[in-house]
Amino acid sequence: MSRRFQRIKNTKHRTIRGYHNTLEEDGYELLTTTGPAVPTLPTAVGTLSVVSSSASDTSGATKKVVIDYLDTNWAEKRAVFLINGTTAVTADEDAATISAIRVNRVWCTFANIGRIDVKIASTTLHEVPIGQQTSGTFMYTVPVGQVAHIHGFRVSASQLTDLRIRAHYHGEQQTFRTLWTWTGSGSLYVPLTQGYPRRVQVQDIDDAWSDTKITLIADANCLTASVTDYVTLEMDLEISRTDTTSPGFRT
Repeated sequence: MSRRFQRIKNTKHRTIRGYHNTLEEDGYELLTTTGPAVPTLPTAVGTLSVVSSSASDTSGATKKVVIDYLDTNWAEKRAVFLINGTTAVTADEDAATISAIRVNRVWCTFANIGRIDVKIASTTLHEVPIGQQTSGTFMYTVPVGQVAHIHGFRVSASQLTDLRIRAHYHGEQQTFRTLWTWTGSGSLYVPLTQGYPRRVQVQDIDDAWSDTKITLIADANCLTASVTDYVTLEMDLEISRTDTTSPGFRT
């Protein structure tokens, strides 16, 4: 179980989850259901879409996929899609086409029979593993008007594994900075910096510090040859909101 912290008004605690069940000794792979490559992060907004690998994931208005995404202003928004099996859905339940630059969270209101892929244009950014209902892709972008602090990680690895948390600042193409590394196996909770939360920010070349538009990812590499490894990772984030339009903001 991840640790919980005192709730403060307009501060949310979010668990970012990643999962990989076929991790092998062939280089670092993104913590998601299919891996292995880190997708090319969009530099401009594109159409948000959802699709399942199973035609059984469709039943009118009873099967919904909820997506927290960032719009062209990097503001946090939410959209609900009615899944339509293996046919990609590009309009939400209100028949609106949604433009997004990042996806932060995905969950289903039903037990998904197929793998659910969430895309921006042609790039798959999040995936919901079969039957899991919530995304198994470790990827999160700090929205505008918000500040994120990392409290720690819950790690579970079946074999000796190298794990990395990496950060990408918008405008740096595919450059990722390594924030934290872990090598080991088994299950444990790892607090950061002796229990003190670490603020998610990067330093620009003009010596200014940025808190938003930073995308966190996790990747891993199995260090034991000729095995099939699995690894799961949960990150405790504490996020302070000043954006009054973000979902859940209270005046």
